[in-house]
Amino acid sequence: EGFTAAGKDFQLFTGHDEVRSADFLGSWQPTGTPGSYVWVNGCLVRAMTANNGEGQPLLVEEFTRMPTRAQNMFISALSDGYVVLNEKPD
Repeated sequence: EGFTAAGKDFQLFTGHDEVRSADFLGSWQPTGTPGSYVWVNGCLVRAMTANNGEGQPLLVEEFTRMPTRAQNMFISALSDGYVVLNEKPD
């Protein structure tokens, strides 16, 4: 979800012990039409692609409550500068 503080836009995510990769990366969501789905970006992808690809800050609260696998997703994105979305075709 996007927020603004002190004139700056940012993404906010609150960590918890049941975080899934879809929360960060995104997932296919039903559109309401039977058999039709649309890709919805997760908070990490939204932050990385905001402002025409320039990105925006992502505030992660309760980072240490998240499973190690979820924490590693963020660390990988920070060190590599990108994420791979295997489930999204484009």
